[in-house]
Amino acid sequence: MTERSLPWDGTSTGDAGTYTDDEWRQLLRLHGAGGSLGSANVGVVGAFLNSLRPTSPGDDQVRADTGGAIVDGTAYENTAAETKTMTTPTVGTTGKRLVLQKDWTAQTVRLAVISSADGTASLPALTQTDGVTWEIPICSFTHATSGVIAALTDEREFTNRVAIPFVIDGGGAVIATGIAAGDIPIPRPLHLYGWEVLADQSGAIVVDVWADTYANYPPTDADSIAGTDEPEIVASGTKAQNLNIAGGTQWTVDLAAGQRLRFNVDSVTSITYATIILFGAG
Repeated sequence: MTERSLPWDGTSTGDAGTYTDDEWRQLLRLHGAGGSLGSANVGVVGAFLNSLRPTSPGDDQVRADTGGAIVDGTAYENTAAETKTMTTPTVGTTGKRLVLQKDWTAQTVRLAVISSADGTASLPALTQTDGVTWEIPICSFTHATSGVIAALTDEREFTNRVAIPFVIDGGGAVIATGIAAGDIPIPRPLHLYGWEVLADQSGAIVVDVWADTYANYPPTDADSIAGTDEPEIVASGTKAQNLNIAGGTQWTVDLAAGQRLRFNVDSVTSITYATIILFGAG
């Protein structure tokens, strides 16, 4: 058989039948891998609830917000923010990770903290043994003997990634400041996780990103979603990126279907052609 569809109600007509655990996992990999079938580490489903966004609410604590994921072909859902409270290290600063951990013996997928040895600041490796334990990362961090959580780094890998490119062309002259020609519609909910700027030559550029609904069109500076982290190439550069943007004051990371994006050049030096790329999942 080269073709098959599932699931169907019934046991004997067409493709209907009973389905094994491996068949369900293959289906979820097809759905979640975003074109990378065979990659078991498929990750967090972007723009579902709050995309398991990681934070540290206080000393000795790390938290994942609501969201969902596919872990080695198994679906996971969390409808309430989950906080993990850890024992404070006694020897020294310790590297740790918050992960989604699939356990074949327990037949569960749960949030868990994995840790290096007490006093070892390097990060622990993920366990990815099919049929035993499979872990996908949510974030990494260090945990001090004072209880302080530091260097918290978002490590989520998304199943349904998209890239939104926008070209700003000065027509051979240095790009003008102000609103760049052209707006981009957002067809479905998206969770943004990064940006990139590529330029035709060395220079500097700062680009703000605005978003608002169709009803409120056009977006204005008051609708900026870039916050304190506007896409920027610093002096004498040709490229820049941040693939780990944070919500709150840094970015408004969740876009609703139907919003329109507008790009505004705040400042520019020497560059005549630039591509702005927003990376998201949804």
